[in-house]
Amino acid sequence: MLADYSDIRSRIKDEPLWWDSDGVPRYDRFTTDLCPNIYAHEIILMEISCQDCRQRFLVEMNWDIMATVFNNPRRHSERFSTVVHKWLKAKDKDRWPPFHYGDPPRHGCVGDTMNCYDLRIVEFWKRKEKGWGWERVTKYEIELEKEE
Repeated sequence: MLADYSDIRSRIKDEPLWWDSDGVPRYDRFTTDLCPNIYAHEIILMEISCQDCRQRFLVEMNWDIMATVFNNPRRHSERFSTVVHKWLKAKDKDRWPPFHYGDPPRHGCVGDTMNCYDLRIVEFWKRKEKGWGWERVTKYEIELEKEE
């Protein structure tokens, strides 16, 4: 279960627009500059929903090259682009979504303690090959799973 960040949320009247990979509420429009991992090579903004109340959330996930070095279960070892490419080629897409955010952001329901439904990749970003900055890869902005 993620932290509730009540110390932040109690002081801000607006609802968060999205949550980062650590479950931190974010109030500005999503940009790659707001990713909490400055070493990220790929970033996705994903739509998820609570298993219990079906409330939807936008959440950020990121991948960096160090994920291939360290065996950290909260990090994906393969590039997101590789994972999506394999999933698009798979014949049986109903058996697994290629990414999983985990528990949804805290929102005051029993679903706070449940895994989420990973619905779709809303935005997919990767670092430019040369120089600084990011490029959006719309071919990887796909539907992942349907709510049950």
